[in-house]
Amino acid sequence: MHQFLNHSRYLFVALSVLVFISAKANGSALLKYVKNKGQWHSNVIYKSEFNRGAVFLEPSGFTFLINHKEDLKKRHALMHEQDVDPARKNIRAHAYKVNFIGASTFTSLKGENKFSEYYNYFIGNDESKWAANVPLFEKVRYHQLYDGIDMLVHSSEERFKYDFIVKAGADPSAIVQEYSGVNELFIESGHLVMETSVGQLRELTPYSYQKIGNDLVEVACEFRLNNNRVTFFFPDGWDANYALIIDPVLVAATLSGTTGTENYGHSGTYDAAGNMYTGAICFGTGYPTGVGSVQQNYAGGWNDIVISKLSPNGSTLIYATYLGGNASDYPHSLVVSDNDELFVLGSSHSTDYPTLTTAYSTTLNGSYDIVMKTLDRYEN
Repeated sequence: MHQFLNHSRYLFVALSVLVFISAKANGSALLKYVKNKGQWHSNVIYKSEFNRGAVFLEPSGFTFLINHKEDLKKRHALMHEQDVDPARKNIRAHAYKVNFIGASTFTSLKGENKFSEYYNYFIGNDESKWAANVPLFEKVRYHQLYDGIDMLVHSSEERFKYDFIVKAGADPSAIVQEYSGVNELFIESGHLVMETSVGQLRELTPYSYQKIGNDLVEVACEFRLNNNRVTFFFPDGWDANYALIIDPVLVAATLSGTTGTENYGHSGTYDAAGNMYTGAICFGTGYPTGVGSVQQNYAGGWNDIVISKLSPNGSTLIYATYLGGNASDYPHSLVVSDNDELFVLGSSHSTDYPTLTTAYSTTLNGSYDIVMKTLDRYEN
């Protein structure tokens, strides 16, 4: 108890600073692509979150889920209301897919520029869905998306980007993108415009170029639209003896802003080495099973617990661990033992909160239960 009181006295002064630092460590101008190690739908190979939703990278396409801006704003306010109508917790969202028609069945995805931090996911009581030491990457490369054509997924200024890399002699007309789930798709002033139920998105007129000798030579490129299928057209041609880069950029208010899952701070502590720990609640973006206008229903799994470990100066995220089940879960206290074991004391309304079979209790007893978990096996 004495150790806990010492930690609490420190946190009374520093908690708000810790939460701010944690947010800065999790968010940057770069989107981070997280590998799927079984914690998400089997269609997903990598996932990246931004302030209004997420993009899921799949073997032959992308799935986007974009949340409604105003609904996200109300989420925090509803947490402080009693007996909230479950319908008010619904978040309007829109899901759409981009499928690469005719893509190679031999396509492989590989993360590049691995970040030093990692994530852990302990969501639900099915251990087969838990994942530890999950890596994050700055880029993901689709090798041989089409014959002689790779695709590099990355980001710029917090915007999702993907470049087609057409090798010398390959044919860029093989690239066919089929959009499903958008309300309307059209070309305006050279830009590809997508109308959705939560706002308008657009891909800017693609910038294409070739490196010939020491020079970067711009190649005129345009979108061509046939029903819901998009291809690229080169009015002045290109030099087939050199690689061709096609570089569209997806832009919209819905896809800009702070990256990472939104979270609200609840607790924090430190260890003997000065590393800092923050306990917060977060709202993850789930994989949409359909396209078009959808609802994210937070009436069940309203929020999960996220624990972040940062370096002593707060500049480096070491890991983030997500804990929770099918309802609301909260962290209340964090304590580090003399053996550098982190103990999380919280409360849960979930009937499937992640527990081991050796736990004191593995079932929910009453409306809310006290939960206690130690994070030393997976995070060290």
